[in-house]
Parts: sequence; C-alpha cells; structure tokens
Amino acid sequence: MPEPMRALIVKLAAMGDTVMASTMLGAIRARHPEAHITWVTAHGLVPLVRRFRGVDEVLGIDADALLAGRGVRRWIAALRAVRAIGRGPWDLALVAHADPRYAALLRGARIRDVRVVRDGAPKGQWHGDAYARFVDEDAVAQFAPLFWPTGAPPARPRARHVLLAPGGARNVLRDNPLRRWPLAHWVALATQLHAEGYRLSVIGAPSDAEDAAPVLNAVPSAENAIGQDSVEQLLHRIAAADAIVTHDSGTLHLAQLTDTPAVALFGPTPPASFVAPQARVTVVSAAAGLPCAPCYDGRDYAPCALNRCLVDVPPARVAAAVAALLAERAD
Repeated sequence: MPEPMRALIVKLAAMGDTVMASTMLGAIRARHPEAHITWVTAHGLVPLVRRFRGVDEVLGIDADALLAGRGVRRWIAALRAVRAIGRGPWDLALVAHADPRYAALLRGARIRDVRVVRDGAPKGQWHGDAYARFVDEDAVAQFAPLFWPTGAPPARPRARHVLLAPGGARNVLRDNPLRRWPLAHWVALATQLHAEGYRLSVIGAPSDAEDAAPVLNAVPSAENAIGQDSVEQLLHRIAAADAIVTHDSGTLHLAQLTDTPAVALFGPTPPASFVAPQARVTVVSAAAGLPCAPCYDGRDYAPCALNRCLVDVPPARVAAAVAALLAERAD
C-alpha cells in the first residue's frame, strides 16, 4: 500500500487564531482521509491542539523565545524548531502565518508543496473559512471536533453558572485595550448578575489579575479563577458553565468549540471575522452607526481616546443578553 500523505501545519499562536485554524484539519481530511497530520504550535497550546480530532502528532516549540526572545535564547528556540520540522519528509506544509519568520522554520526540510498565507481573510469573512479555503477553495469550514477524555463534555451543575472574562486581548507581542469593556461596566454587570442569583466565576490568565480585582472586590462570593487553569482546564471550565461573557479574545474562541453559549463584547473588530456562522454567540456592541467602526485593519487600530464602540454598551444590555441565552437554553 502507498504511504499516506504527510501534512504539516505551522500555526503557533494566538489561542483564538489556533481555534479558527482548526478548520484546516477537516479540509485536509476531506481530500486525504488517511493523511498523517502534524501540527507545530506553541508549548502552551499543545494540550489544546491535542484535543482536535484529526491531528496525529503535535510538535511544541518555544514561541515566546522565537518571537520575543533575544540573543542566544531566540537562536536556540529557532534551531530546535527547525530540527523538529526537518524530520520530514512532508508532502504538504501549510504555514498559517504571513510573517516570514514562520516560513523560515521550514528551511532545510524536505517538503513537496509549501503554502504560506500571504494576506488575511477578506473583509467580512470568518477567518475559519479563510483557513479552510487556504487548503481547498471548495472546503466547507468547520471547527475540528474535540476529543474529551471522558467521552463527553463535563456535566453542568444545577446552579446557573456564568463565567466572566474581564481581561484578555493581550499576548506576548501585543496588548489591545481598545478591545476591552470598561472595568466599571464589568463591576456593574457582576453586581447585577449576582443580585439575580447567578453563580459567578471570574476567569483569565495571571496577566488579567488587575482587570479581575475590581470585579472580585464588588462580588466577594464570585470564584477567583484567575491564573488557575491551563488551556485544557479552561476548556473544561467553559464547557461545564451555562454561559460566558467575554471580549473578542481567546476565551471567546474556546467557547465556540463547546456547547456553552457566549455573550461577546465587540468594539473595534468586526464580529463576522471572528464568530463562526453556526456559533452560539450573541454579539453585543455599540459600533453600529459609528463612522469609525470597525477600525481594525487586520493588525492595527485607529488612534482612539473615546472607545465609544464599547464604552457605550450598558451593563444592563449585557445582563439581558445573558438572561436571554439561558432562557433559550432552558427551552
């Protein structure tokens, strides 16, 4: 029998982009069901990528050192990545980054066909669709199904459990405060949800502690889960909740992999680019009617001192969206 086609995906970060890039797996398998697919990702995202059904092998590299490191640390990270990828041979390599530093990792590897993303998704197109079409123009974009060790997503508790993610929109390379709802609004939302009887958990990375503090101080009974979860544990936490409120950030993309509905706060970024058409996501934004919105061009934002596209979203509107999602789920 002929050897199965060997495909290599190079997609290191960020978490949200990695989730959307999972649509490439189905596109590859639609044409090559027996393909052996290897995914190169950042060390911190290895547990997430291993959950994608369709991945045969995951190679983790030190993405922080590669992208933001200096001197010897950066060179060592690059050398280790090149050696791992150079094992080959590969029939197809998909570099899902336009930055030439990622394609440089393929130097010396034996690869028959190399494809490198040149531009972002067309305006208004969901990025997951663009990733799938990067593989095959006729592909139907779908998130990769998840592998759950227990065979099914975690069971939900009886209490109405809502996750709040007041931080996010930051990574090793960038911090995007224009994508974050004002903290005073988060405090008002948490206070209202608590008064209405919801069980609350505040989630996020250690870097989100400053954003979470006012919310936790306002509602002392809320669970402080800041910095408590690995990516894999966070995925479980989201899957077990009744709803999540989040910015356009990695937690929103993780939620779209589960059956948990999300209220997504959007401002300068276009929702159509980051929310899957079939996702259980209610977008809340004040961008409609603003001549400057959306101002995100795929990399940068327009200079802004007012951030009205998010500032003008009242907490009561978000609380109503949460209630509507839970009422829909109860039906």
